[in-house]
Amino acid sequence: MKNKTASRIFLVLSILLLGYFITLQVISFSLFSFSFIWFIAGGVFLIGFIHTRRQSAEKRFVLFPSVKGIRRYVVQTAAAAVFLVLCINFFYIITPRIASGNETAQYMIILGGGVRQDGTLGQVPLMRIKTAAAYMKAHPAIKAIVSGGKLLFKPTAEAPVLAAALENEGISNSRILLENKAYDTIQNFSFSAAVAAADKNISIQAFLLQPVLIVTSDFHLARAERIARREGYTAVYGIPSPTPAISIPDAYLREMCAYIKLNLRILLTGRPARIY
Repeated sequence: MKNKTASRIFLVLSILLLGYFITLQVISFSLFSFSFIWFIAGGVFLIGFIHTRRQSAEKRFVLFPSVKGIRRYVVQTAAAAVFLVLCINFFYIITPRIASGNETAQYMIILGGGVRQDGTLGQVPLMRIKTAAAYMKAHPAIKAIVSGGKLLFKPTAEAPVLAAALENEGISNSRILLENKAYDTIQNFSFSAAVAAADKNISIQAFLLQPVLIVTSDFHLARAERIARREGYTAVYGIPSPTPAISIPDAYLREMCAYIKLNLRILLTGRPARIY
């Protein structure tokens, strides 16, 4: 009976996970996408379904049937530890520092989220632009730094595409500054600080002491804020853009992995570190 129940659960999970993977690929096909983790997970549960179907009805079902004694408990303990780490990182991801709207910031940094092969923005970066434009219309004195260089296998740098999209939302190009060299979030902040400091004709050290707004997706905001603080920004406030509902599981699982990677990088190398 237990085998039958487990078999059904594995089958349902494999169908859901493989179906989710197919959906993500239909929405945005990519051979190098993180979404392949759902394909792998679906395959694992499919193997579990096949295995439990073959087990004798008299045998007691265990999660790791090939692992005996102490080894089974070691594996289960490791799995529990991984789950705990994911939960802790998830807590930090969902508790960023959100802007109240009353900050005295003169600059906001808009982080790019990828350019399609046809040179247009996908839904995630487009939502960041719409969120930034709405805030800028309510705060006409603020300037935006659109940040993002040309990534591997992409047709163009992100910053010019972001700037054009911001103009299409009704924001004057006189309020838009371009940072088109960054390859990742760490460089987004280090290069944007130089751009803003030059625009204001002050030192980078002086700019880092001023309040700065960060516009990025809700799932990415906490990690972005942490990187900015590590680089010396003393007062960062986040403006989260919503994530499309279908992408939420994929986005947050990917972000948990990225947050763990950041923590390990800080622990092992001390980077990212202060710009100055």
